[in-house]
Amino acid sequence: MDEAVALFEGTRAIQQDSTPTILHASEDSLVVACPFAGQVRVSGGASESAAGDAVRLETDFTAAPAGCRFSQAGHEFTVDGDPGVRERTVVVIVGFFEHFSIDGTVTGNVGWRLGDRSGSCGFDLVLAGEPDPSGNEPPGAVRSGTFCDHDVRIKAGVPGPGG
Repeated sequence: MDEAVALFEGTRAIQQDSTPTILHASEDSLVVACPFAGQVRVSGGASESAAGDAVRLETDFTAAPAGCRFSQAGHEFTVDGDPGVRERTVVVIVGFFEHFSIDGTVTGNVGWRLGDRSGSCGFDLVLAGEPDPSGNEPPGAVRSGTFCDHDVRIKAGVPGPGG
């Protein structure tokens, strides 16, 4: 299970890198370098809408790794994916954080190699959270479902009203 969590966290870290090395950019996708070798094609988009005092933010991205090598929690992985991993997220904010919710899904499949072992890892996770705007509880959400044939509940950080 530790290796599966490391695989998940490593793939997320690459997708969320705020300073990626961009190898190619087009109108609808980016190809970014992986830490040790290989690349990930990221495609998709984001949209925003407002109605009354509610704002809705939606993201829909697919990451397709190709020979992507990275290290996480002491494990060095190589991952490939076609179609890869699709992550969809919807954030709704009403008023000045009187209500805040986050929902989404992470679905897809990647092939992985770790040392002399290899396999396939399926993602079927649901993201849900309604952070407490009063500040009495730490902000957060949970991804739950199956990952690499394991039932999981993984905490997902969610910024609160203060950022």
